Amino acid sequence: MLYGLRLGLPHLDPRGEHLRQSARALDAIWLTLLGFLAGMQVFIVLQALGWIGPVPQWPVWALAALMAGIGNVMGKLRSNFFVGVRTPWTLSSEQVWDQTHRWAGRLFVGAAAVLAVLAGAMPRSAALLPLAVTVLVLASLAPVLQSWRLWRAAQGGSADQ
Repeated sequence: MLYGLRLGLPHLDPRGEHLRQSARALDAIWLTLLGFLAGMQVFIVLQALGWIGPVPQWPVWALAALMAGIGNVMGKLRSNFFVGVRTPWTLSSEQVWDQTHRWAGRLFVGAAAVLAVLAGAMPRSAALLPLAVTVLVLASLAPVLQSWRLWRAAQGGSADQ
């Protein structure tokens, strides 16, 4: 179903040509997402069968890999209505879209590194899980604020107002 959606998006998006230009990045995101979902499914089945015990760091490792995979190609996405940081500000300006996605890509890779460190420390302290969730939430919300700041700066207004 995800593959069918991937093939149909350029026909649904008014900026379908941009999706076609982003085909390699979209394929990388799709493969990363499918690998993440498959890995989580295997993990869930192995736990349900009792073959492995509760391992709180495995989902965090998987999320770190997902963030790194998406972050590595995020800057190559062209503006569209389906994939990426789709705020009113990024959709109104190609320049803001490009700057936001390059910045968000670096942020995602950095967040993935932090998550990997936290996952490595989790066997000693499962209490690090809330910190990992905080990293994910901040890495997901920060590009929205950054897109607004870049848009304000492009409009001639101060981003610090």
